[in-house]
Amino acid sequence: MTTATRKVRVLRGFDAVDADISSIRTRSYRDLVVDPEVVQSATDDGYRIGYQAGFDAALQDAAEAIDSRERQRSQSLAAVLDELGSVAMSIEQSHGHIIEEIQRQTIALAVDIAETLVGHEIAAAANPGLDALTRALQLAPTAKVLSAQLHPDDFATLSLSPDWERFDLQGLSIIENPSLQRGDCIVDADATRIDARIAPALQRVRETIAQ
Repeated sequence: MTTATRKVRVLRGFDAVDADISSIRTRSYRDLVVDPEVVQSATDDGYRIGYQAGFDAALQDAAEAIDSRERQRSQSLAAVLDELGSVAMSIEQSHGHIIEEIQRQTIALAVDIAETLVGHEIAAAANPGLDALTRALQLAPTAKVLSAQLHPDDFATLSLSPDWERFDLQGLSIIENPSLQRGDCIVDADATRIDARIAPALQRVRETIAQ
């Protein structure tokens, strides 16, 4: 028994369009068969378009998530910096007087140490009056020096030294001043007075550092 082969017509090279199968009435149209390659191509295009759309949407979502996270980090960092600034200001306001007191005590201690060292230097000096007078004359202007004042002990030591004659030949009148301390000296040059006393100098150091 021979089985008859049914012949069908295959359409090629046409774009697929939507059709309502229920509207197909004639037998000839019902015998039409769509090329499988056309179906596969359309299916592949659908998958590709769908994948690309999903990939683009995922990239957009990821970019928005990253941007949102960075904004949150920036806001958190700014909040932390503001908090640190507030804490620092609070510490400065509440402990400012303590810091000032520490600074004042440090300055006083430094000057006291300097004063002690100067006292030791004067006590160890062989001729503190000569040292004081030499220091004061270095600060004197070019005008002629008329007189100098020394502590009585410094005056006595200087008057017994060979340097006394040198100052005498220069016309410098050296006198005693009991109100001065050892190592102090006051020099008068015309209308200018050179105050080379130790204690006032240290006080000026205190005032300068405290400013």
